Amino acid sequence: MLKKIFVYSLIIAATAASCKKPDPLTGFEKTVGSVSLTNVNSSGKIMDFYIDGIKMTQNGALAAGGTILGSYVGINADQHGITIKDATTPTIEYIAGTFTGVVGNAYSYFVYDTLTAGKMKGILLPASRKPAIGETTNANIRFLNFSPKAPELDCWVVRLVGTVRTDSVKIAATRSYIGNIASPDVDALGAYTTIRANQLAGANGTGSPATTYSIKVTLANTNTIVTSASASFVPARNYTLYLRGVFNYPATATYGLGLMTDN
Repeated sequence: MLKKIFVYSLIIAATAASCKKPDPLTGFEKTVGSVSLTNVNSSGKIMDFYIDGIKMTQNGALAAGGTILGSYVGINADQHGITIKDATTPTIEYIAGTFTGVVGNAYSYFVYDTLTAGKMKGILLPASRKPAIGETTNANIRFLNFSPKAPELDCWVVRLVGTVRTDSVKIAATRSYIGNIASPDVDALGAYTTIRANQLAGANGTGSPATTYSIKVTLANTNTIVTSASASFVPARNYTLYLRGVFNYPATATYGLGLMTDN
């Protein structure tokens, strides 16, 4: 039952995010950059995010697995301070660092790992918010492994036409837990893979262009599935799929897949 509820939630999240209009404050601009803020820590901590001392989580602190409301916040092309604090006890500071924004660029910032010596880890990845103008066939997707104790994993998306598995795309191969990588290649981790997303929805092939995919995360170079879900993707959209929570196999619902729309 837990797995069914999770899969249903993932489908709703992907579809709703795809249809949501950009917030005027956070929409893509040529004169500023933008950053999404996501809490994927595996210690269950609820957090507040600050950029240059200004609280970004004004609409509510982020529980584990949450992304700031509106997904992206605008930033100037400059160096910025970023601080993540405990939402209940603001004197507890999990991360304090800096990053530099570039005009017109978008970024995804993730807080992850388990609490160690009072601290957690954070990573800033490039993201794409630019809609593919005129694109009617393809979407883009990437996979990130934020699950502590996870071995190397592959991630596949399998296109469904009705219940028929039509083709599959490996969007990540031998992907290690990011916390185990001494010097993460942010450009490689931030890269997207193109998938088809124009299969008409509905039993009779009618409705809005969208393609439903079965998502499978497997032990690297095997067919052993460690978690799975399904989601619908639409053309000209960019998606980030990520594994969160402490890895546990066989699955015990202590970890799972998250999905966010980047544009």
